[in-house]
Amino acid sequence: MSDLVEALTSCDREPIHVPEAIQPHGALLAAEGPDLVVTHASANLAAFLGVAPQDALGRRLADLIGAEATRAALASLGGDVRAPGAAILPGLPARPGDTPPSLGLSIHRADDHRICVEIEPVAETAGHGPDRDRAGEVMRSLWQARSPDDLFAMTTRALRYLTGFDRCMVYRFDADGHGAVVAEDRAAGLESFLDLHYPASDIPRQARRLYLLQRVRAIPDAVYDPVPLLADLAQPPSRLDLSFCSLRSVSPVHREYLRNMGVRATIAVSLVHDHALWGLLVCHNMTPRRIPADMRALCELLGQRLSILLAGLEARAANAERAVRQAALRDIIAVLEQDQPCLTGMLAQAGEALLRLVNAGGCVARFGGRVMTLGHTPPEPVALQVMAQLRLRSAGDVVAEPALATSVPGVAPFMACAGGAMLLPLLHGMDDGVLWFRPEVTTVVTWGGDPAKATIPDRLTGQLSPRKSFAIWREEVRGRSVPWRDLDLVMARTLRREIGTVLLRRSEVELLRSRALDPLTGLRNRLAVQDRLDSLAAATPALPAAMLVVDLDRFKAINEGHGHEIGDRLLGSVADRLVTVVGPEPLLARVGSDEFAVLCTDIPPGQAEALARQIRLAFELPFELDGRPVQTCISIGIAHTATSGGPRDLLSAADAAMHAAKRRGGNCAVVFTEGLRQAAAERLELEQDLHAALREGGRQFELHYQPVVRLDAADSLRSFEALLRWNHPTRGRIPPDAFIPLAEETGLIELLGDWVLEAALAQLADWWAGAGPGGGPQVAVNISPLQARRRGFAAHIGQRLRAHGLPAEALWLEVTERILADEAAAAVLAGIRALGVRVAVDDFGIGYSSLSYLHRLPADVIKLDRSFLPEDGGADDGGAEAFVAAVIRLVHTVGLSLIAEGVETEAQLALLRRAGCDAVQGYLLARPMPAQPAGALLRAGPAEMPWHGVLARTATAALGPAGPRPGPAGERAIGCDEATGVLDRRGFARRAAGILAGKEGCTLVLIEVRGTPAAVAPGDGAAPALLLGVADLLMTYTRRADLVGRLGGRRFAILMPGLATTTEANLIAARLRRTLAVATVPTPSGPVRASCGVGVACVPARSPFPGLDRLIARAEAVLPRIGRVRRTVAHPGGKI
Repeated sequence: MSDLVEALTSCDREPIHVPEAIQPHGALLAAEGPDLVVTHASANLAAFLGVAPQDALGRRLADLIGAEATRAALASLGGDVRAPGAAILPGLPARPGDTPPSLGLSIHRADDHRICVEIEPVAETAGHGPDRDRAGEVMRSLWQARSPDDLFAMTTRALRYLTGFDRCMVYRFDADGHGAVVAEDRAAGLESFLDLHYPASDIPRQARRLYLLQRVRAIPDAVYDPVPLLADLAQPPSRLDLSFCSLRSVSPVHREYLRNMGVRATIAVSLVHDHALWGLLVCHNMTPRRIPADMRALCELLGQRLSILLAGLEARAANAERAVRQAALRDIIAVLEQDQPCLTGMLAQAGEALLRLVNAGGCVARFGGRVMTLGHTPPEPVALQVMAQLRLRSAGDVVAEPALATSVPGVAPFMACAGGAMLLPLLHGMDDGVLWFRPEVTTVVTWGGDPAKATIPDRLTGQLSPRKSFAIWREEVRGRSVPWRDLDLVMARTLRREIGTVLLRRSEVELLRSRALDPLTGLRNRLAVQDRLDSLAAATPALPAAMLVVDLDRFKAINEGHGHEIGDRLLGSVADRLVTVVGPEPLLARVGSDEFAVLCTDIPPGQAEALARQIRLAFELPFELDGRPVQTCISIGIAHTATSGGPRDLLSAADAAMHAAKRRGGNCAVVFTEGLRQAAAERLELEQDLHAALREGGRQFELHYQPVVRLDAADSLRSFEALLRWNHPTRGRIPPDAFIPLAEETGLIELLGDWVLEAALAQLADWWAGAGPGGGPQVAVNISPLQARRRGFAAHIGQRLRAHGLPAEALWLEVTERILADEAAAAVLAGIRALGVRVAVDDFGIGYSSLSYLHRLPADVIKLDRSFLPEDGGADDGGAEAFVAAVIRLVHTVGLSLIAEGVETEAQLALLRRAGCDAVQGYLLARPMPAQPAGALLRAGPAEMPWHGVLARTATAALGPAGPRPGPAGERAIGCDEATGVLDRRGFARRAAGILAGKEGCTLVLIEVRGTPAAVAPGDGAAPALLLGVADLLMTYTRRADLVGRLGGRRFAILMPGLATTTEANLIAARLRRTLAVATVPTPSGPVRASCGVGVACVPARSPFPGLDRLIARAEAVLPRIGRVRRTVAHPGGKI
């Protein structure tokens, strides 16, 4: 394969810097080592030095070019000589005696250990050399250029004048690599190349890299046979790098390319800007022409001058354009700094400045879900599609696309405004950004030959050759906009920085503005309170001050039950009510989630307590949210500077008092004392000790087991309830009510619960291992809400049972009603029951709605709260027994069993036997005990059980009657109304006081009996009969636990313990309405249909009883004034 065919096989990868050949108009020597021994010599060396190349190889360079030239070569090695002609050596005579020397020498470093010496004739052919006298003048004239086009035209004229070549051109590279002739000076008769474009393949990549190293390249005659380089065979083989060699032989493809253009001699000078190849100065001659070293040097100097001047002119033009862009940016910033809420609105106001910033025709901006359009843009859906597509390519930075139709579908119909686009992501949100559009620009590119046929494959061999035709070939380019330049991207990034700065500055201003404000309520915040306290501390003399901290009781339940939106609105309503009560003088602030602070200064003693009473009174009224009442109670902590230690401690002191109020059950106010501070410190210390005990693995904890006894013929041991005890190393035994609530508040209850579960299972496994064929006992373990809501808790239970080798029926889990109300926890409990583990509802609450949902509870056992049991359980408390019996029957009806806890008297035990209770536990039977005595009970006989005697006695007592209930007329008793047989007002009040002392909550129903439309005539006896009939109806349709009384005149009252919510009250009122509306009462005048008004008032559980008279007044306030049967409910703490 010939050299030409081999080069054309892959011209783009041709190693043109190591051609292993030179042009024939000079000779080349390469030497290395300290003695400069010749390693390479050109085959034509004898024609220049009279020494055959084979004889030169291996000799010292001094033997060939002389000692003086060699010393100069050695001296040049110390400097940077990586450039052609970097060192000029003394010339050599071609023949002995020639003066001046006819051969010129130049030296450069080929690599780190080798130099090249180029040998060329110095005599010039007449008329071929530059006019050196005019060269300086020509160079200076270039400074007069006022634009790049002027500079190019002046340079081509000067270059043709100085070199005498037929054609001189300025050739500029475009961003895509292709080139175009932008200036030309030519001899008459030559076809013009001006404005012709040439494909990037005409000057391949490796050639461009070489042009940055070797700035001037000359070919005196493109038609030549390359002179090979011979290497010293005694040296290791290596290819000589000729990147800096002027004599380097050029690619055969390039030589053929020149011949196809009719060019014989050429000079090419690199134009470099910012270390990149900007273009070329190209000289063509149609005939061969000697190109001496001084001509090459002059061309290089002219190229450097052109590069410098061009950089200056472009910088000047760029500065002018940048000034226009900066002015547009200043206009935009001026708009952004205005106090407007919407960024897209501000950008729209910037108007044309936003387009001038990047020289665009249209703009679409999106920020925070809002879209703004400006100028000429495609429809908004198309624009947003473009934004989404470009964002995929942006990686958070500016991305520009000059040919939009090729990358985004659906844009082609809108080329008139959207030929190209540039996206600036704002990074505020995934969809936020500014998108500029430029219209399509149709251009006609004139090529020097068909760019698609830059190379032509041979039909037989498939090898490539350069095209032979350079006829003008025109291409129409459509679907593209004016290209986006670096300046456009820079200005876009600058705009993003300015937008970020403005938004940050605005945020800082807003932060300073809202620094002391609570955004939800509009009140001041904790920081404002602290600032005021600091000011009070610095004041001289100190002013007396008081702080009230108001906290909503059970706000979390409201928030979770009604939703966070209702919770937020409730906080806003609470703030409004506090503003109304407190007034403008005190500082009112929201200092926590549901905590508010009132700071009063310079107040007399007792005013803070009076203000607290006013606030509590105001909160007796419910809040109206979405048409439904929401009742909330408050806990208030009060602190004075005189007792809290000073202003700076006022807030923490009031906060400590507020928490003390919550620990007392809430809905009260507590004044701070030093004892509270000490209690808070002790509580904090106890919390840290609890953390430490858990970190130690629970060695300080111990489980005690309280027996649960069946009420059957055998009165046998049914199971144990595992109860946690804490044996503190220094405090001794800490009661559960001292640390369990603390664990719940701090979130440690979950870790504590996990420890209890594991310890109980380990003890169970020990008991079951020693049990007989019937198996071991069952143990009930209390779990916390955090455990019940934990994902995977059911699987964890199953895994731990398997790990201890226990059956599922050995374990019970006890939960509270509050956990069952949580859907997530209920689902977890269903999974636990599916394992076979039984679930018991602990402390089962009293209440109409709770009982109504028994059939839906994900449970197996109900543990009746001790509050259901009367203090003594005696025969005179038949109402309580009847209610307990009713609950037990209802529990059994839905397939559950019932355990009564807290049994402390024999009378209570007898009552439970009579009512049919399944099992009991309490101090009467056995106290909680450590594992060892509990295990001893498992081995004891029935007569050895500690409860044997008690159960035997109560088994007999349970056979007696439950006791009478006040009945209708004819059953007279002290405290009964003589006309109707129900309780009179005094008896009703006495019995009500006993029921309400337990704070279990209740509902009072007030009934006012009215006449029918045909009024009963006075004195005919009908009125007493009507009242008696209503009394009989009320006694018939109420529970045995309820109190029915006549308050006087035509008013009756029913007190229903345990029914304490608005829902329950509405159900009661509805039932009474239906009953009284259809019932007829026999009278001496004939049957009379009763017309009654019904008013209902509620007292929540664990709330202070407001007094019977006040409760009756509440119900009376909502009693309908006119009409037939109506029902109205007064909510807890207020009226309607």
